[in-house]
Amino acid sequence: MQDMHLAFNTKEEEMFPHLLPMVELVLSPWADKVAVVLVYVDDLISTGDDLEDIKRIHMNLGIRFQMKELGELKHFLGLEIDRNKYGIFLCQQKYFSDLLKWFGMFDCKPIVTPMDVNTKVRIDEVEQLEDYCMYRQLVGSLIYLTLTRPDISQATS
Repeated sequence: MQDMHLAFNTKEEEMFPHLLPMVELVLSPWADKVAVVLVYVDDLISTGDDLEDIKRIHMNLGIRFQMKELGELKHFLGLEIDRNKYGIFLCQQKYFSDLLKWFGMFDCKPIVTPMDVNTKVRIDEVEQLEDYCMYRQLVGSLIYLTLTRPDISQATS
């Protein structure tokens, strides 16, 4: 990510702190305008209130990096993005389907309420896990689903 800092010749304190490993959010140094660039590994999302600023950012980045314009954002990190005159809408249907396949649950039967909010789990009633790593992956994946499905937050907390 150091190259991103050099491309704009900005000070470290002007950058947003690291959100996740390999994620960088760069904010515009121009006070009266908004320009945001989100970099995740080798993917980049840019947005702002001035198309000319965005084009200038892309041009400056294109000088230092090989880039390819992919058009309007439709998918990113398991999110499906739909933008229309009513707003921006996020969906994780494909991510959810992929999770079901990955964990061997694709043919499961859905139920209306995934978990009773009054459920009390006791240690003596719980089976021992065979694969802690898979369990952690599943819980993390379900927590990620709460980005677009806050209704499952109780079941994943």
